[in-house]
Amino acid sequence: MVIGLDADMSSGAAEGGKSIQRGAELAIREINDNGGVLGRKMELVVRDHRGNPARGKDNILEFAELKNLVAVLGGIHTPVAPHELKDIHENKLIYLSPWAAGTPIVDNGFKPNFVFRVSVRDALAGGFMVDHAIKSGYNKLGLLFERTGWGRSNERAVKTALANLGMKPAGLEWFNWGVVDLTDEMERLSQKGAEVIILVANPREGGIAVSSMVARPETKRLPIISHWGISGGNFYADHKEHLKKVKLSFLQTFSFLRPPVPERARSFFEAYQRNYQKRSGPRMCYRRLAPHTPMILLIFWQRPLPWPGRQTAARCAMHSKKLTPMRG
Repeated sequence: MVIGLDADMSSGAAEGGKSIQRGAELAIREINDNGGVLGRKMELVVRDHRGNPARGKDNILEFAELKNLVAVLGGIHTPVAPHELKDIHENKLIYLSPWAAGTPIVDNGFKPNFVFRVSVRDALAGGFMVDHAIKSGYNKLGLLFERTGWGRSNERAVKTALANLGMKPAGLEWFNWGVVDLTDEMERLSQKGAEVIILVANPREGGIAVSSMVARPETKRLPIISHWGISGGNFYADHKEHLKKVKLSFLQTFSFLRPPVPERARSFFEAYQRNYQKRSGPRMCYRRLAPHTPMILLIFWQRPLPWPGRQTAARCAMHSKKLTPMRG
């Protein structure tokens, strides 16, 4: 039985792709050590889309040809997934997103819908960041977003959350992947009265945002509230000194510091240490997302059905509202 992983494994978000891969590998190892699924072993097949939607589309078509494919796991990049949706649904592939948070990935208009996520979506993340800013005493929010589908998804989410409070953003600035300086964008938001920056960026551009803020006079530095994209690489290690000079907070849905099920978190962390020599703390925050996906599939796949019917049966079961909550 095959689970596919379609993620960036060699470009700007490769650390995130490798982390998802390792999380899935640990879950599959646990499943196989306990007898597999209906007596059959699971294996992970990885394909690298390098953050390129065209490569992602090719990967989905390749997965569709694999014998005994159970499902496909996605990677970090929201902009890749929308280009894959048509082929995912035409081939009735179960697609699970352990990271990419763009709301339209799941709210995609396809019926039946074969896409699921095990993480937060932007419609909720935007409201959370706005709520955190307001509770922290900031009423004028400057938005600094990457110019992608993920950025636009967050624009809608944050503006909706502010509108529900009768508020508008102080300003909105966009940037492209590969930008080398965000000083001008920071200054324009400051000139418009921003008291805090809401940041939507991946690790590289997030680091540029932090260094650009540090370049401002100390009295003019604004706090930053970030979506979780910055945690997808070596963000802390690469910007440790600058982070001492900026007030930064960011969204996470899981932390080993306060796990909801400590015994499962401990078991996973110990398994990770046993199996992988390279250990790192910050990125472990979201490695915990990936193991859920094979475990969730295990629940729905153990049905005595002919193989061609299992994709649809599993999809229907996963949409059911009568499921027992899964903890850990």
